[in-house]
Amino acid sequence: MSKKISQEIINPDKDLSPRQIYKLNKEFYENYYTDYFATKLFILGSMFSNSDDFLNIINENDVEVGVYQVDSDTINVEKSEIIKFVKLELSILYYHCIETFLRLFIAHSEFKQCPWLELSRYTDYRKFKKKIHKMSKGKFDFAYDKLDPDQIVTYILYGTEDLGEMELPGTITKELALETLKEWIIWSSKELLNVYDYNSYKHGLTVYSDSKGFELVGKDGKKIKEHGEGLVFLNKVKKVERYKWQKTFIFTPLDYRAVMVHILQGLIRNIINIGKRTYLEEADSLDIVFVGSKPYIFYDPVKTENPLGLTVKSYSVELEYIKKD
Repeated sequence: MSKKISQEIINPDKDLSPRQIYKLNKEFYENYYTDYFATKLFILGSMFSNSDDFLNIINENDVEVGVYQVDSDTINVEKSEIIKFVKLELSILYYHCIETFLRLFIAHSEFKQCPWLELSRYTDYRKFKKKIHKMSKGKFDFAYDKLDPDQIVTYILYGTEDLGEMELPGTITKELALETLKEWIIWSSKELLNVYDYNSYKHGLTVYSDSKGFELVGKDGKKIKEHGEGLVFLNKVKKVERYKWQKTFIFTPLDYRAVMVHILQGLIRNIINIGKRTYLEEADSLDIVFVGSKPYIFYDPVKTENPLGLTVKSYSVELEYIKKD
């Protein structure tokens, strides 16, 4: 019979030195690459808008990374492959940025001694998914009870417990500013719960970029249609009697995703700068990025116009099955 392992043995926090906590915080905040997403977005944008220049660089120059070397004569990349690469990478970057934002937010919402340790606790995706599922419903039931949920949200993202103390731009009220912040958390949680395209590509399954669309015409002649760039993948769906495969197309407007990455990058930078002040007790003034619009505002300019004003983000077609008598 196996012996029950005591909590002291499995708890890595037991007797962890306070000095070690400070060292971890200092290392985390001073080395965190806050401009990672902005840098990658700029590189991908440059590759997309200057694909001919990148084509020349790739095909005419040798590659050296340490001892790893590739002769340019062994590579012949075509322009279409560069465009395909950018589209896929931008979609992956989009979800990576959303997930990073949410993980950082959750880790700091605990107000524990070391957010880096809290980030490391959420390696179990099921536990993380349960947390973001609640937030996708607008449920902000944080474990920290010294501040109310609204104060926690505004402190983590804007560095203040009271938005009334913050100089808000234009005619924006503190109520609207708080509502906007919550909407970004809710929207991010919903997006991350629907990331089959991201996870499929990340885990090596087949995903490809394409330009597709559909059109539905009602009896009154009104049309609902959507067309544009997107990702195509296979997924299974539960029917009444069984599971079936379907082909799903998710519209992925490149400009929309680029804008969302840019905004989330700003919120990530806020979290890190506020955390640096909180955990390292640095007295430097905060450079806060303010977000004045809710997420859906940015999708409206890129969606296909239709008389019903509906937003269609995806559609699915069931694969053909043999009918049995």
